[in-house]
Amino acid sequence: DSAEVREGPGREGIVTTALSPDGRWIYVARDVGAGAAAHLVRMPVDGSAPALDVAELDPAFTGMVALADGGILVMLGNGDRMVRLDGSSGKADPPIRVDLAGSWLRTSSSAPLPDGRVFFDVAGWGENGFQIGTLLVDPATGKTQRVLEDGHQAHYVAPGRLLFAHGTVLVGAPFDARAGRLTGEPVALTGDIFSVNGADWGLGENGMLAYRTGADAGRHRRLVAVGPRGPDVAP
Repeated sequence: DSAEVREGPGREGIVTTALSPDGRWIYVARDVGAGAAAHLVRMPVDGSAPALDVAELDPAFTGMVALADGGILVMLGNGDRMVRLDGSSGKADPPIRVDLAGSWLRTSSSAPLPDGRVFFDVAGWGENGFQIGTLLVDPATGKTQRVLEDGHQAHYVAPGRLLFAHGTVLVGAPFDARAGRLTGEPVALTGDIFSVNGADWGLGENGMLAYRTGADAGRHRRLVAVGPRGPDVAP
């Protein structure tokens, strides 16, 4: 409830962070250097206590998501393997396999569905070039369900709406959370979201929407070929 920026404790060597769905904890993956595995700690958002050690992360660690039940879902490699850690004790469940069919997962900032399933952005190359869709993953089994072929950064809004980015356009559509599918046509909400291989926006539990503008950012990129004599810039 303040615009003041405060530095948190234990900020050295941060690789990535995850905020618990209840907003109480920040989980921090910290690089300890010398080729060692990243170290996972957690700290209260209000800074009332120092960081607590949770676990050493697998060397193949590439991302993590905080779950509503207090667990941490850790992505390994391209996301085809995952491990659920207890957010307090660090105890790890057996790894689960995720069938990605040649694509790779990217974490998103959305909260899990009420039943615990998690939205992930899934990227890959198809007939229309580079494309980012949305996958629902069950952290207990690794079972996946494709929700969107071309749409990412999905956020579920109870009761029964899904907001997601389609390119630089933010859209909303009726959504059946139990079935994991859209039940109606998407409607455009705004068309000026900054996007370079992924939109930059977020939605709070109270319905507050924040996004970074600049829909034309991708138009100013140029293809550069670097040879022995230096870069040649294509028009």
